[in-house]
Amino acid sequence: GHPRYDDRDHEYVLKTVEKLDYSKFELLLLGGDLTWNTSEEISTLEYCDSIFNLGGTNTHLAIGNHDLDNVSRLLSYTQKDRYYSFSSNNITFIVLDTELSKPDISGSQLDLIKAVADTIKHSDYLVLIHHRILWMANNPDLAHLKDSVAASSKNLSSSNFFDEVYPELQIVKNKGIQVYCIAGDRTDINIEYSIEDSIQFIASGMVGTFPDTNNFVVVFTHLPQEHILNYEFVPLSELDTLTESPSLPTGFINNIAIDFRIYPNPANSRFTVKFPNIEYEVYQLILTDLTGKVLRVINNIQDDQVEVSRGGLPGGLYLIEMKGPKIYRGKILID
Repeated sequence: GHPRYDDRDHEYVLKTVEKLDYSKFELLLLGGDLTWNTSEEISTLEYCDSIFNLGGTNTHLAIGNHDLDNVSRLLSYTQKDRYYSFSSNNITFIVLDTELSKPDISGSQLDLIKAVADTIKHSDYLVLIHHRILWMANNPDLAHLKDSVAASSKNLSSSNFFDEVYPELQIVKNKGIQVYCIAGDRTDINIEYSIEDSIQFIASGMVGTFPDTNNFVVVFTHLPQEHILNYEFVPLSELDTLTESPSLPTGFINNIAIDFRIYPNPANSRFTVKFPNIEYEVYQLILTDLTGKVLRVINNIQDDQVEVSRGGLPGGLYLIEMKGPKIYRGKILID
C-alpha cells in the first residue's frame, strides 16, 4: 500500500519498490496512491505500468485518492473495473474502490459484496482489498491509532462499513470461510485488528520519508492443500531475501520456514498439528465448528506439534487456530 515517493514535483514510487522482482509472487495486490497524481499524465501511468504490469492478470489495484485524476485513463492501463471480484486457488478476492461514494460502500459496489456473501461456497478464504481504512471510522477500539494514518483515513468521521458491509462478512465467516480486510492507505505503523468473530483487519502502507527497514508490505503464503493462508509484515529491506518459490510445501515468510501443517487431513480418530518451534513461544490451540462454537482448547503448548483426539466429534469440517506471538489458521476434515 501507498508506495509513492514523497516528492510532489516528481511522480515516483520508492526506489526499492521500483526495483523489486515481482515475478517471485503469484499475485500483486496494490493498496492505492501509487504516486502523487498517478493518472494525471500518461508518462506516469507508463512508468507505473513498467514496474507493476498494471494490466496483467495477476496485478490488482485498489484505487486510492491520489490515483483519481483521470479514471478512464487509469482503467485503460489496469484493464479492469473500478471494483470487482475474482478467485484464485480457492481464495475469493474483492477489490473495492473507497473513492466512489466515500465514506460509504454503497450501490452496485455493496451489491457485489452481498452477491459474493450469498453465493460463496467452495473458497477457503475471502480477502477484501481497499484503500481507505473504513473500519477505523468511529471505531473506539482504534481511535488511539488515528494520528498514525493518512488524513484520507484519519478524517473519516463515519462510514457504513460496520452497519452494511460487516454483516455480509459475518455471513461468509459463518460458512467457515476466513475473512481478511486489507487497507492500503498510508500508515506509520502496521495495524492488526480482530473482533471476537476473528474477521482479520490489516493495514499497511508505506511512508516516503521512512527507511526501508520501517516500510512494510504484507506477504501472504498460501498452502492450498493444507487450506492454510498465513501472512506476515515484511520490511522492504528484507523483501528481496524471500525464496523464489513461496509456494513450497512448508512455505516461507520473511525468509523463515513456516512448517504449519495439519495431518492426516482428512482425519479419522486423531490428527496432528505441527507449527514452528520457536524458543520461548507458547501457543494455544482452539478447535471450533463452522459457526465459531469452541469445541476444544489446548493451552500452554510449548512443543512444535500437538496431537488432537477426535473424541466425540461428528464427521465434518472444523476450524483450527493456533494463538501465540503469531496466529496460524487452518481447517481439518474429519471423516
